[in-house]
Amino acid sequence: MTPPSIFHAAQTHDDAPALIVENKVLTFRQLANLCKALVPHLAALPPDRPVAFTATNDLTSILLIYAALASGRPFVPFHPRATATERDALTRQMPMHVLSGLEIDNWLSSDSTASVQSVDTPICPEGRHPACILFTSGSEGAPKGVVLSYRAFEASAVASADHLKWLPTDRWLLNLPLSHVGGLSILTRCLMAGKCVVVHERFLETTTLESIETHGVTMVSLVPAMLERLIAADEENRLSGLRVILLGGAAASPSLRKKWCDRGLNVYETYGMTECCSQAATSVTPVTNAVMETGLMPLSNMKIHILDAQQNTLPPMQTGRIALCGSSLMTAYVGSPPLSGPLVTQDIGYLDNAHCLHIVGRADDVLITGGENVHPAEIERLLCCMDGVIEAVVFGVPHDTYGTQIAAALFVDFELFHTEEMQHHIAQSLAPFKKPRLFCVFSKEEIPLLHNGKIDRSAVITNATPRLSPVLK
Repeated sequence: MTPPSIFHAAQTHDDAPALIVENKVLTFRQLANLCKALVPHLAALPPDRPVAFTATNDLTSILLIYAALASGRPFVPFHPRATATERDALTRQMPMHVLSGLEIDNWLSSDSTASVQSVDTPICPEGRHPACILFTSGSEGAPKGVVLSYRAFEASAVASADHLKWLPTDRWLLNLPLSHVGGLSILTRCLMAGKCVVVHERFLETTTLESIETHGVTMVSLVPAMLERLIAADEENRLSGLRVILLGGAAASPSLRKKWCDRGLNVYETYGMTECCSQAATSVTPVTNAVMETGLMPLSNMKIHILDAQQNTLPPMQTGRIALCGSSLMTAYVGSPPLSGPLVTQDIGYLDNAHCLHIVGRADDVLITGGENVHPAEIERLLCCMDGVIEAVVFGVPHDTYGTQIAAALFVDFELFHTEEMQHHIAQSLAPFKKPRLFCVFSKEEIPLLHNGKIDRSAVITNATPRLSPVLK
């Protein structure tokens, strides 16, 4: 496959539908013609600065992304809900040319009648030439700028296709933000494969379910909170028409796994991050057993190692820090030296005897209580096994004797949640040092989410801390 270029795609796929956006169906040829007006303007900008713009899920933003990729111009997509203060903080990390809406409108309205073949478009640089800089969500500390190369996007798309395969009729629904790798990678995968992307401005249950039926959507990327809402709204079982539901961004609760397994949905759980251009490991087949823990197979371009505290590689079934090696890894963080070895993540896990990955938690989330290490993710998974528990966030609060006391914030469906069952479940299932001693219970409608659809743990802890009680009620 070749690096993502709308002009190459137009020559290969011509009048095939490429984009369904804003109630319009556009072919690869039509998109290439629209991008022609942008490429010369991008090429004329100072070469030492990436171009930055607010990336909404609309035609204009997609044209800018396609034109930047085709011209070799690195780009920075700002989240549409980012404040001026947040955008200013990003521009202080690195010099960039920030496009205004008026500037973009003027470029798009310029008269250009030449054919695609006559446009003197720079060839997409290969190798480690930067394609874009994506800033991480910053839920813990300041956002980091992740530099992703053309090689990374190409390798990620090829590995994803190796794993999930493409069918002639496939169409991928895009309702994740283009400022995050989960949304952007849908564009690049489909551009390279000549597949159609159905674009939604934002996630809504109604429009997502409608697009499966009206636009022939077969593939969708979701985070667990989105899938939870879709299953609740899907009275006509339209989700069963999806060939692939790629689920990532956070761990799925046991209750959610049971719901999709009961429906027979084709859900592939996946592990990845911005630094590896989206996926690193994905379940081999759709997850159909709500009880059995499913390991994730590393994609074909990715090697995964488990490291101990001294950076030694651990054998199968031993838990340690997850390290990634592969062609879709980032080039560097902005302001830091290039990545020269494996990417050692903050995630904790192990490889089983079949070399499939199992996630345990995060190293920076480990709580130490009375000298014992506690992984919040382990307790959260157990709490979410109970009827009525939609989400759980486990965290620590200071304690004079133990250093840290374990606390739990629960988001529940009060019609199904029973306090006595939960107390019994905790008493029977957790070692004494792992048991939450303080609780706060919210309704399922109160779950705070980040821009990328993940649960906002910081907001949960802030809201829950003053309401904590030693009695689960």
